[in-house]
Amino acid sequence: AQNLTSLPGDNRNALLLLGVRDQNIASGGTATAQAAFSSIVAGAGTALQAAHNQADHASAALSQVETLRQAASGVSTDQEMVSLMSFQRAYQASVKVIETADAMLQDLMNMHFGG
Repeated sequence: AQNLTSLPGDNRNALLLLGVRDQNIASGGTATAQAAFSSIVAGAGTALQAAHNQADHASAALSQVETLRQAASGVSTDQEMVSLMSFQRAYQASVKVIETADAMLQDLMNMHFGG
């Protein structure tokens, strides 16, 4: 209550507090508290949406660059693996031919000079 003669539970202070709602007390006295809060929330929402849009654009650009890189190189990892295995088999076959020729020459040398 505002004075001693008022009954307990007088609502005049509540009415004064309610009047603060319409006063420009935020943003340097240019906006109400509710308007300033709404502005902050709207700004955060706008910034969040812009960040999501930028992330989507960056992801799409990265995907496009990856596709272009793969198209430019023209290399398939599966195809390269098959080629590598083929070269490995050819190398193993070459080694076997050389080992066989070496063994045959060794036997010939032993027959000619050893026996």
